[in-house]
Parts: sequence; structure tokens; C-alpha cells
Amino acid sequence: MIKRIRTLDILNTSLVAKRTEAYYKAYGGDYDFCLFFTDGNALIMRYENSLYISGTPKDREEISCFIKSLSLPCIMDSESYSLIGDIEGYKTEPLYTMSKAGTGNNNKDCFTTDYRVVYDILKSAFSLSEDDFPMWYTDTCHRVRHDVSRLILNKDKTATATVLFYDENSCFLSHIGVKNRGKGIGKEFLTDIEKALKGKIYLHCKLPLLGFYRACGFSQDDKPGAYELIKEV
Repeated sequence: MIKRIRTLDILNTSLVAKRTEAYYKAYGGDYDFCLFFTDGNALIMRYENSLYISGTPKDREEISCFIKSLSLPCIMDSESYSLIGDIEGYKTEPLYTMSKAGTGNNNKDCFTTDYRVVYDILKSAFSLSEDDFPMWYTDTCHRVRHDVSRLILNKDKTATATVLFYDENSCFLSHIGVKNRGKGIGKEFLTDIEKALKGKIYLHCKLPLLGFYRACGFSQDDKPGAYELIKEV
């Protein structure tokens, strides 16, 4: 039976599980917008309108009914997809895990708290509006203040990335955004990130971006590291 939990035991080491752990470190288990569940095997996080599943659920039918009952627009899961399978009404895309060794020392000079500039770049790169800024700012600022996440901004203020979570040996990049694509800014920015961050740098990307990240020196796992399920309209 799937039940809500307020204390977290990480059951596996997938990047989806580490993302869940990062949000737990930032918010704990008592906020209604950030909820944690388990069926005794899989770990499940609902954050706002997204659901994250890590581990293998015990019962395919139960987890499928749970997903359908929430009717959320976005779901990300790790190795559990092989058990869950296709969910009616959702389009499934594989996310590939890319990695590269960082050679820096996490110098604080590469991090920023210029949230407004970062968001303006993200707006130009993703489907975000000005109405989304207050929620993004509140969440991002909270995670940065609690030393769970960090923001990176290049010197020209044309590229940004979020270190969503990190430890002594690795970090996970998300929300990589560039203004004026096609001018080599993204590749140069990722090279700068490599020189700034310490340990293994991980990210998830979809199939169309595999070639770009390979050209930037990232290696790819043979199998998808996660799957994204987007509700069809």
C-alpha cells in the first residue's frame, strides 16, 4: 500500500532518488506542496505538479492507479518504468544520463544569487512566463539558502545552469539555459562549468541533445537513466 511518509530512507542511488533526497533536505516532510510516499520499496515524491518515482514499485496496478488518480502533467521515474510500463494518456520519453569529470574545486566565484538575471535567461530558453517567476524564485532561493542547490551564471550573463544537488564527489546539473543559441555559448559554458566544479558532473538529456553533450565531452550511459511521462492534452 502506498502511504505518505515524513521521514526519508533513500532506498537506491539513482539520480531521481538523489533529487528526492535534495528536496527533502530543503523542505522536510511537512509541506503540502512537497509530499513523500512509499509502497515499502519505491520512493515517490510529489512536488507541485510533478511526480518523481525511484526504485521498483511492488505492484504495477497500484502505482498505475496512483498516477492516474493524481492526473499530474509530468512524471519522472527511474528503473521503475520497466514495471509500470506505458500509462494511458501519457507520452513517454527516455532521459539519458550524461556525465563528465569536473576538474575544479567548487570555487564560490562561479556561483551566483542574481535570480532575476538567471530567470530571464531561463525564460528565453524554456516555456516560462513572468507569472512563473514568484514560485521559481521562492523554491530556488530556499534551496540555495539551505545549501542544497547552487546557481551558475557565465561572465557575459548569457548562460546559466542549476546545480540541483551535490555532495563531495558529484553534482547534478539541471535548467541549463542559453540566450542566442547556435553561437557556441553553450559549449563554452559547459567547459567553464567543468573547470569550476569538483567531482563527477551528471545531467539528464533527451535524445535530440545527445550529440551536443557528446561534443561537449560528456559520456552517455547505454540505457536511459530515467523516463519522463508527459500528460497528453
